Amino acid sequence: MASQALDSWGTSRAGELDEIVAAHHSVGGTGRGRRHATQQLNHAYLLAVAAQFQGFCRDLHSEAADEIVAVVEPAAMAIQMRILLTSNRQLGRGNAHPGALGKDFQLFGLRLWPELNADDQRNERRSKKLDTLNQWRNAIAHDDFATISDDSTPSVVLELPEESLLEATPDARQQIALLKAARRRVRAAPARDSQ
Repeated sequence: MASQALDSWGTSRAGELDEIVAAHHSVGGTGRGRRHATQQLNHAYLLAVAAQFQGFCRDLHSEAADEIVAVVEPAAMAIQMRILLTSNRQLGRGNAHPGALGKDFQLFGLRLWPELNADDQRNERRSKKLDTLNQWRNAIAHDDFATISDDSTPSVVLELPEESLLEATPDARQQIALLKAARRRVRAAPARDSQ
């Protein structure tokens, strides 16, 4: 089954981010050199990336919950299970930082970051970039830059236009594969219990 969350990440969500990149190019140009009068666009882009990534993660989490409850019977129990899996998730009340993602996807039996890191050594660096993204998101959204360390710059996260954060976040395809593995574990569980 194709992931609607992944499809949306690469199409509509990417398109919304591309609009800000186009505005940035319009104001600051595309050539080399320092950009002037683009700080607010940079801030807007960083906030948009954080929002779009959180929306993607929330959609992916919902898809995983739907896949798991699809095999639960009776239907009334499936409805209650979906509520349990999605109603108190951190993605609904805080940033999509690595700890929140790990905690929310742990409900599906995934050790998200250990499994992602084992799958690709670059994911540890991506996790740190995600932390940096959220630190800057909070500093911008709350107008409180005192919490940002001197060695943390938004350019660590956002490198316009050479690298999109879409490339720097944990690989969505890996996450989908891990969720499919969790679904297989859940589907296999009743067979083990009946023995």
